[in-house]
Amino acid sequence: MDKRVSERVAKFNIISALCANNPSIVDSLPAFKANLSYLDTENAAIKKLMQPLLLPVTGTAEDKKAAKLKVAQLFDPLCGALMSYANKIKSAELKAASNFTVSAFIRTRDEDLSQTCYALHTLAKQHLEGIADFGYTEDDLKTAEEAVTAFEAYNPKPIENRSVDKAERENLLQRSWALNAFVGTQMKNTAKRFKLTQPEFYEQFMNAVRNQNRGIRHRLTDEEKALRKAIREQKAAEVAAARTAAREAESLANAAGLQAQLDALNRQAATEAKQPAEENGVPVA
Repeated sequence: MDKRVSERVAKFNIISALCANNPSIVDSLPAFKANLSYLDTENAAIKKLMQPLLLPVTGTAEDKKAAKLKVAQLFDPLCGALMSYANKIKSAELKAASNFTVSAFIRTRDEDLSQTCYALHTLAKQHLEGIADFGYTEDDLKTAEEAVTAFEAYNPKPIENRSVDKAERENLLQRSWALNAFVGTQMKNTAKRFKLTQPEFYEQFMNAVRNQNRGIRHRLTDEEKALRKAIREQKAAEVAAARTAAREAESLANAAGLQAQLDALNRQAATEAKQPAEENGVPVA
C-alpha cells in the first residue's frame, strides 16, 4: 500500500475522532458539519478500497499448492457420488462430465481449476437428491465451494491481477489526494470560525490537519524557535569559516607559486649576467 495513502487516512481518522468527541461544537456550525459528513463518507470509501489491496498479490507456492490439494480432495468424493449416480441412472453424459480424480485436479491449470469446479458444483446442485443416496450432502457441497474460493484468493493469474491492482492503486492515490486537498482548503477555511469561538478545538483541529505519519506537529514555543535559530546561525558560521579557510589556503598556494616563478626568473637572470657577452659569435671584451 502506498505510504502516502496510509498517512492521509491516518490524518482523516484523527480529524473524525476529534470531531466525534466534540459534537456540540461541530453542530454549532452547519457548514463545518456538512464538511465533516463528506470527509467521513469519502474516508470510509477509501478504506473500503484499501482492504483488497492490502492482501498479497500472490500467495507463497507452498500455500497455493496446499489450497489446490484441498480443492482436489474435497471435489474427489463429489465426483465419486456423481459417477455413482450416473451409473444408477445410466447417464453416460453425466459420468463423463464428472470423471475426475485427485491427480486430475492437481494437473489442471490453475486458471482452469475454478471453472471446472464450478461446473461440477452446478451438476451437484442439479442432482443433489440423487447423490445424497451416496452420502454426499449439501453441507459437503458448501465446504467444497469454500475451498475453491480460498484457492482463488491466491490469484491464479498474478500478472493480470498486478495490472488491475496498479490501476486501482492509482485511483486510490488520486482519491485520497483529492480528499486531502478538500480538508486542507475548504474544511480548514470553514473551521476558521472556531478560531475565535472555540480556540482550543481550533488548535487541535489544525494540529490534526498538519498531522503526518511521524505524529502531530505543533506550533513552536519561543524557546524552540530560539534554539533552532541558534543552530542555524552556528551552522552558517561553520560554513562561512570553512569557506574563508579555503580561500586563504588558495591564496597562500597562489602566492607560493608566484614566489617560485619569481625565484626562477631571478636565478635565470643571474646566470645570464655571469656569461660573457658575444657579438656575431665573437666575444666582446
